[in-house]
Formats: sequence, structure tokens, C-alpha cells
Amino acid sequence: MDKYIIGEKEYTRQELLDFGKQHYPKFYWIPRGIGIGLMFIGTFLALIYMLVAIAYGAEFEGESYNTLYYLAIIPCLIVAVAGFIAFAASFVKKPDDAYIQHAIAYYEKVDANNKIKQAKLNALNEKTIKQEDNKDVSQLIKYKELLDKGIITQEEFDQKKKELL
Repeated sequence: MDKYIIGEKEYTRQELLDFGKQHYPKFYWIPRGIGIGLMFIGTFLALIYMLVAIAYGAEFEGESYNTLYYLAIIPCLIVAVAGFIAFAASFVKKPDDAYIQHAIAYYEKVDANNKIKQAKLNALNEKTIKQEDNKDVSQLIKYKELLDKGIITQEEFDQKKKELL
């Protein structure tokens, strides 16, 4: 069984295939929507043109058909057929490799996002630690000034120094 390592995690071929099959078809709504729209528009316009042709001079028993109206139906029907083809093509099963590649791309994005988040957290932690160190040093300097002025004793200063360091 094939193994794929993405970031620090290991995935089997079957895990990637299952994930890809579960999530990849969600992207088919675009060709399906376009196909349904084209089928509806083409059929609707063809019916409109046919009704207009019948209403304005088309005689079924005679030979006085208005060919312009009937010729206008042909592009509408072509649009409807193109819509049906786009709709039907959206149901074609993709090869397994396409599902696996989709899953790999997804997990790589997740791994990259996790690394970015971890780097931001590490930078924030380092910044917090430096601020705390600076705070301790500034307090120690203040206690040294108090010692120099004679406000606190050497023993009190040593005690505070042990607490801060």
C-alpha cells in the first residue's frame, strides 16, 4: 500500500482517495449549473420562436411557413444540447489520481497553514518572554536605586534580587 508523507503526518493511498472522493465532487456545481441554465434558456427560446412562427403566418397545411422563425430555433436548440452536454459531463467519474491529487493539495495547504500559525505563536511567546525579562531587569534597577539612596537595606535588595532572578 502506498504511503504519502505530508508535513509530519503519514497518509495511506486509501485515506487520500476517500477524502478526495468525499470533497472533490463539491466543485461540480459550476458545470451543472451552467448546463441546467443553458438547457433552460435554449429550450425556452426555441419554444418562444416556435410559438411566434405559428402565430405569424405559419400554415401547417399550406406551404407558407415563415422559415426565418424556424431557422432561429436551430441555434436555440444547439444551446440546449450544449447545456445538456455540460450537465452530463459533470457526472463523469474522475480517475483515482485526480482524487488523490486533490486530497494531497488540501492536506499540504492545511500543513502550511499550521506551520504559519505555529511560527506566529512562537514569535509571540518569544516576545512575551523578552518583555517579562525586561520588566524584571527594570524592577531590579529600581531596587538598586533605592539601595543607593538608602531607602532599603542590602538584605532587602538581595531578597528582591533572588525573587526576580
